[in-house]
Amino acid sequence: DKKREVVPALTKVYMEKDANQKAIIDMLVVIEWMRDVARGLAHAHAAKDLDGRPLGVLHRDISPDNVLIGLDGVARLTDFGIAKALGRRTATTRHLIKGKIPYMAPERLRFEEAGVPADLWSLGVVLYEGLAHRRLYRGEGSARRAMMEPPPDLREAVPEAPASLVELCFELLAKEPDERPTSADEVARRLDAI
Repeated sequence: DKKREVVPALTKVYMEKDANQKAIIDMLVVIEWMRDVARGLAHAHAAKDLDGRPLGVLHRDISPDNVLIGLDGVARLTDFGIAKALGRRTATTRHLIKGKIPYMAPERLRFEEAGVPADLWSLGVVLYEGLAHRRLYRGEGSARRAMMEPPPDLREAVPEAPASLVELCFELLAKEPDERPTSADEVARRLDAI
């Protein structure tokens, strides 16, 4: 019963805000959700087997479809159906793309070896799209654009975005893996600070 009273009250407060205040609230909600996703991804990347050896799990399919928001307001990364454990012994089919092309890192689109930075790039796409309320790359040629074009400036889509958030988006969407943040945990900490 409390939830039934609280949600309409919060909705009423939100609806009374001006457009700029709503944009800031929307931005803060997206940042919090993406921080939750980054934390979940950090846990997956740090997973170990029963002997304490790192599993090297990569999600490989981070997209809005695989982020669920619980009734508790926490975002959760789901669908590890095409996840890969680095160093596994079973072979995979080469030159077969698994996942959603608009969310694939440039190195995956070039059929190069992909690691943690590829998951971080995908996280960056979801972050950008959540904040800008539009697709990063869409339509024909989106894979080529993801590989070749510099990332867009978040501030053009979200003028109220703080400089630290704009910088993080640029880093996450860097074309070269070694120019991205070092871990999902670092991304979560930086989002938390924002």
